[in-house]
Amino acid sequence: MSPIPSTASQTSMTKAARPLRWLVWCAPLILAACSGPSTPEEQFLTGGTPPAAQAPAEQDSMDDGGDYAWTDDGTDTKLSQESLKAGNNLLSNSAWTSATNGWGPIERNTSVGEAKANDGRPMSVKGKKYASGFGVHANSTMTFAIGGKCSTFISDVGIDDEVGNKGSVVFQVYADSVKLFDSGKMTGADAAKSIKVNIAGRKEVKLVVTDAGDKNTHDHADWGNPTLVDCTVAAKPSDPAPIPPTPVPVVPAPVPAPVIPAPVPIVPAPTPVPVVPAPAPKPATPSGPLVITKGGTYSGEYLSNDPAVAAIKIKTSEPVILENCTLRGRGHLIDASWTSANLTVRNCKGYGLNPNDRSRTPGRFLAAEGIVSLLIENNYMEKTAGIYVNQWQGNKGLPVSIVIRNNFARDIEGRYSDGNGGFQDKFYAVQFVQLNGMRDLSGAEIAWNRVENTARQSHVEDVINIYASNGTPSSPIRIHDNLINGAFAGRPDASYTGGGIMMGDGCGSGYTEATNNTVLETSNYGIAVAGGNHMKVAGNTILALGKLDDGTLLDADSDAGFYLRNYCKTSNDTSTVIAEGNTVGWTIPNSKNPHARWDWSVTAGVERNNAHIQAANRSVDPQLLALAVTDWERRAKAAGMVTGPR
Repeated sequence: MSPIPSTASQTSMTKAARPLRWLVWCAPLILAACSGPSTPEEQFLTGGTPPAAQAPAEQDSMDDGGDYAWTDDGTDTKLSQESLKAGNNLLSNSAWTSATNGWGPIERNTSVGEAKANDGRPMSVKGKKYASGFGVHANSTMTFAIGGKCSTFISDVGIDDEVGNKGSVVFQVYADSVKLFDSGKMTGADAAKSIKVNIAGRKEVKLVVTDAGDKNTHDHADWGNPTLVDCTVAAKPSDPAPIPPTPVPVVPAPVPAPVIPAPVPIVPAPTPVPVVPAPAPKPATPSGPLVITKGGTYSGEYLSNDPAVAAIKIKTSEPVILENCTLRGRGHLIDASWTSANLTVRNCKGYGLNPNDRSRTPGRFLAAEGIVSLLIENNYMEKTAGIYVNQWQGNKGLPVSIVIRNNFARDIEGRYSDGNGGFQDKFYAVQFVQLNGMRDLSGAEIAWNRVENTARQSHVEDVINIYASNGTPSSPIRIHDNLINGAFAGRPDASYTGGGIMMGDGCGSGYTEATNNTVLETSNYGIAVAGGNHMKVAGNTILALGKLDDGTLLDADSDAGFYLRNYCKTSNDTSTVIAEGNTVGWTIPNSKNPHARWDWSVTAGVERNNAHIQAANRSVDPQLLALAVTDWERRAKAAGMVTGPR
């Protein structure tokens, strides 16, 4: 939604904060330690001298119209804690748990080269050579499981000499989904940067290379000598040595003449038989698209390279369970439309692929229309258009209506393909979850999901959108305890109407509540009520810096941290639309005022007992966002929640 001027919001920003929630009383301690509305219709388709001898690669990646994007989920190469040795470990000797690359496969210990495997050259950045590392091509990711055993990650980063002064990328390091390092834009004219990142206690490290927002031509990037430092690995207890059998005494027979017993030989311990490790399993070969016409439980790997064909199509009203599956596709991954689906999806991984068709966007993780029952839990999705649920057939006496919980989503993508492995600025409004036209929905829950969107690598509208839908007086639609970290336009500084959680979108909505969510850096707004009645926004943490690490200001037309409005101009009881007990710090910096804030705006509802984080005329401290993520992780663990596949 677009912002509207509100004198009421400015008045509310000057009020003294009443409750002292965790961020309110943590903020002074942190600072003291520092040195300073979307369309509801579903889309049908979807230091050294450069070497003189090494010439730039003749072929320009991403120029021949082919699709050379590469993905490896690492099903046969899991890096376990046991595979780390004590001390320092070169990461290029370790297996990733998942990896993607913008052009051809990632290369170990050479540059990325071109589209084929093993076609790289010796790694070199401005003449500095590297015998160990990874040659990648934006956009690239590599994820490693390290089990909390290493203290530091070090590496050199830069663009390989094989492309000369061309190319532009950004190197990033994430640990447990928190970004710990960002190189800023680097080009082929830049020398390598040496980085050192504290990863103590972190279970997972993800190395990311983006195209710096200007497409990925010539983006040949090197991670030089990437090393896990000071790893501590408990030694395995050795087996006790076998004990030789004890000699058995022989009792002499009772005869007059003494009989001297013959000595009993001592049997030596058997020689241990060496244990030969079982060969590593071969990676599963994905099957083609699957059409399900009978109820049952299904698992496996499925792939569709046709954007018009889903990886899995549900064509039965019988109960179907999809579990422990891996799905990849250029269109929808799961299509459960207009078959009265009774569907459970759990412990699955879904990867959206670029359709390489300028008229299409990546497909949904799930497109479900005219459904009866839907349970989506403990899944992972990346580069998909999220979950779209349109039209519920009403209560059929089943234990679940609509429940979407404990999922992990990365980079919800609504941009149209440019037909050549990249994306246009043109986009289709997609969400992590949208409920559309769900009337009198009881038992609905969207909870404990984690959504991470990366600037310039995604375009989501509202992360969660409730459109022309309503719960019931006794059972409102419950959106609670989700972590939403990032929502951006494809160009982060462009005018943008998307944000975190949108309730009351469309007209005739009601009985919906958003409670105890953590919403961070979602550009236009954090949590919004656009209309309706019996709406509740309570106990949420809503924070934003309003800019990226490189200084880019977000959203040319920013709105408030939360707002209560009535865009439909319908007659409703605004006393039933309430925002209370929220902790808010929403910075909307501009060229004239880098500390500008707009924490909330209320023109159609009741605002009470909400707290400004820090002073309402100061920009939010970045450490507070990191602390908010840590607090959400602590709460999830205390509640016994596992996000993503178990």
